[in-house]
Amino acid sequence: MEVRCQTVTVPPEEPPDETPRKKERPVMPTADEAAAEARPADERPVAMRYAIVMWVIAGVVAVVNGIDLLLRKQQLVDAWTRAKDPGVTNEQVERGATTLLWMFLVGAVVFAVLFALFAYKARDGVRRARIMLTVLCVVTVAFYVTILRTPFGLLTAMLAVAATVLLYLPSSNRFFAPRDLPI
Repeated sequence: MEVRCQTVTVPPEEPPDETPRKKERPVMPTADEAAAEARPADERPVAMRYAIVMWVIAGVVAVVNGIDLLLRKQQLVDAWTRAKDPGVTNEQVERGATTLLWMFLVGAVVFAVLFALFAYKARDGVRRARIMLTVLCVVTVAFYVTILRTPFGLLTAMLAVAATVLLYLPSSNRFFAPRDLPI
């Protein structure tokens, strides 16, 4: 029995490339990377900065309104007791008032979070955030002018309207103008 060995020739290794390679960009950048490249932070108009602050303040005032109503619950219960239907007991008025005031407070907190979230997204020039803030403004004004007319509620509505107007000024419109997507 004969054993044969065959030799295999291996090409010589090439010396490693010493030239520094340029960092390759990914094919599709993340949304944050695209926004950072498309628009520098200092390009944001002053009206946008004020609008963002006003939306946050409107949310804080809405929460303060809910807390104020809870603190003045007994005054509200007394007023509602005098104007109640004869078939409703005082205990029912008090329980209903407590539930309603807590719902107002929770709703105010939810709206404050939405105000802050969409204001943060609008800060980056997201057009959908501006539209959502406009819708929230309409709902806020309708609620605080027709249903819960309190001083803090009206202040919240006025702040929301002023912030929305700032979002639609010409400088803000240019900031929200559609841009080409990165390739």
